[in-house]
Amino acid sequence: MFNDCDPKKNSLGYSPLNYLYPLYAHHHNFARGGTSLSEWLANYDSWVFAPWSRSSSGSASLKTDVVWIQGESDVANSEASYTDYHENLTTFVNKLKETVNINTLTIVLTTTTRTSLLKLPHSPKLLRSCQSRISEADFGFKINIVDTSGIHMCDDGMHYTNKGCYDVSVRLRAVLLPSPTPTPSPSPASLNVEEWKATMDKSAVELSKQLDENMSFGGSEKNYKMINYTYGEILPSTVEKVFRSSTPQNSPPKSLTVADLGSGCGGVLLACKMLGCLEENLTGIEVMSSYLNQSKIALPSSTLLCSDFTTDLSWVNCDLIFACSTLYDPELMSKISQIVRSNCRENTTVVTLDKGLEGCECLGQFEGEGSWGPCVVWINKYSKASPTLDGVSTNTQSIIE
Repeated sequence: MFNDCDPKKNSLGYSPLNYLYPLYAHHHNFARGGTSLSEWLANYDSWVFAPWSRSSSGSASLKTDVVWIQGESDVANSEASYTDYHENLTTFVNKLKETVNINTLTIVLTTTTRTSLLKLPHSPKLLRSCQSRISEADFGFKINIVDTSGIHMCDDGMHYTNKGCYDVSVRLRAVLLPSPTPTPSPSPASLNVEEWKATMDKSAVELSKQLDENMSFGGSEKNYKMINYTYGEILPSTVEKVFRSSTPQNSPPKSLTVADLGSGCGGVLLACKMLGCLEENLTGIEVMSSYLNQSKIALPSSTLLCSDFTTDLSWVNCDLIFACSTLYDPELMSKISQIVRSNCRENTTVVTLDKGLEGCECLGQFEGEGSWGPCVVWINKYSKASPTLDGVSTNTQSIIE
């Protein structure tokens, strides 16, 4: 259970939760963010039972990790509010103790480093003091503190950059999964989050500069745009789920060739690389040069093209093709379908968002996460014998869990 880990509040739509996801892929996870402790307590039952209501047993004795990131929304502009924060946090932990099997409960607090919402210069120190007092109290189980000092922030002083999100996740993993870290089990491969560290921050900084140059937004509006102007890419957890759902068990990822149509900042291709695909087997085609430049920072060895993917057909021989099609109009979807049927090999997999692909068999659908929010992911397989109704396969009953 991840609390206060909203990916929409971080640079390019990534958060510590995204980087931790592969390690928790087979558990019932729940995330919520952007509220103060007093608001959580008022609505306690609705969120604390959400993860267990999704399990078959409905039991509150499941192994539970609670991650509480930061604390500035609980603090106003007076020192008295820190007393309230300490009392609220104590009450919150006691309520968890009553609800959850405490022998399997891990609570992790991250010390506050953000400054944009803290009006008093000594605020971070006081917040850390409150959290330290909580961690040292005898609740019958361990409350861990994860220090976030030195974590890289966006210019707004409030949100993490991609590198910052990654670094927070590393510190959380050290507490939640002490060394040696278990190897994640999803097949055929799982994300190697270690390799994200050297690529994400530089891309975020460069994109921010380009947005400044190409748009007249400023202040918080610019940062909001930076989060939501990223081409609707699906997040790493969803890319991994596509691999688990559509890749044959005996087909090693490194042998796959992958294309992304409208590749944006290269997030999908980078996730494929982390899953084990050879970088030279990755092709991204993007119509906006500014976005393509970000892909080149993260994926210098991949085939990255700035062109129209309806005329540049360098992608048609790939095994797995991503088309983040949430905003694709019917005419563009029709063009993609025609190209697939005329040029792609039998059993080519085409992944689309929020709509199917004419002339392909739908192997299944599942709810995914993208930088624009939730989406429905379609796993389509091209076959000359695919049965269709009104151009779209009728086999849509297989919902991939």
